Amino acid sequence: MIFINVKGLDTSTQNQREEDKMTPPKKEKTPKTKTQTTLGTIRVNVKDLQAYEKTKSGWKKSSKQFPQLLNVVKLFKSHNRLSTLIDTIDSHFLKGQLSSEGREQGARINILPNGEKLEKAFSLFSPHLMIHDEDSHDHWDVLYQNRGGTWSYIYTITKRQQHRSRKYHKVQEFAKYYPRLLNDVTKALENQKDTMALPMYTLLTTYMRVGNEIYYRTHGHKGLTTITKKDLKIDGNTVSFNYLGKDGVPINISKIFPINYVARLKDLIKHKKSSDFIFEKQGHPINEADFKNAFMKYCGCEFYPHIVRSYYATSQVEKFLTHKKNITPQQRNQLYLSIAQALGHKKFDKKKGEWQQHFTVTVNSYIQPELVQKVEKLVKE
Repeated sequence: MIFINVKGLDTSTQNQREEDKMTPPKKEKTPKTKTQTTLGTIRVNVKDLQAYEKTKSGWKKSSKQFPQLLNVVKLFKSHNRLSTLIDTIDSHFLKGQLSSEGREQGARINILPNGEKLEKAFSLFSPHLMIHDEDSHDHWDVLYQNRGGTWSYIYTITKRQQHRSRKYHKVQEFAKYYPRLLNDVTKALENQKDTMALPMYTLLTTYMRVGNEIYYRTHGHKGLTTITKKDLKIDGNTVSFNYLGKDGVPINISKIFPINYVARLKDLIKHKKSSDFIFEKQGHPINEADFKNAFMKYCGCEFYPHIVRSYYATSQVEKFLTHKKNITPQQRNQLYLSIAQALGHKKFDKKKGEWQQHFTVTVNSYIQPELVQKVEKLVKE
């Protein structure tokens, strides 16, 4: 606002001027504008669906091809939803872009061609992008490869909710078998010929991720089946496991084990090299199928080994809720943190430069939603 220094302003004008000085002007919403695009950036034009590269003078056609992107566009067109893929700031292009370094950038897509919402958005420039276009209750809906070589499987929100419901039904079923399972596995520790007794007892008492050889060879991250002799330390009846787990999270587990477990473990590793797998068959780690067969053997029902982790988390919350009428936010957080610690759920704090216990994944993926709701109802500030 501009004020003119003129003598003889009337009183009303002067008062208004003073009010204007004291009252800040209202902030107006700034419309979205095009940001500066880095040279070498690749985008796809809406009209001809060709790739274009950013240059100093504008855009030029690129020789890059994106066949998976074109397949996705075709699917959205068939459902009359092409507009969903068009950039809201620059309508000449589809959403997203590829940086000069080959990284996916920009807006992402959070629905399927039929309009169903996804649990996670994807980039049109994701490597090996694929949409599963057939009706299925269990199949992934969107698939693409991550930069590290692993794969992302995305489901619709509805399908994920249905999956979680079935998952926790399975956990409840597992709970019925657990006492017999633990009892029979404990007895099997006495049988030197039972090679699955030791890894099964380890799984049931440490709740480790099982892991697999391919993931280990690719990333160097380990699980129960891929830990090696150098990851172990035995001190009396205390056994410690220290290794890098999924996503590079440091896993540190130290527990007191039965005498017969420790004796068998010592006997198993005494002739192994430091880099040898502890639980292996002919030089390769045992796998998920071996555990599924072991579940059938010990309790008469087949389960995936991952269910042990969900069962532990859910059962701990059930025990916590017994006879509880109200709790503090601190008690709730301590419950979740203790479960996260047992399951090895951590998040790297960049400011502090260290891994810290973190229970977001614990609550969202391992504890039955109904139990989480019950906990929240008990919280009193």
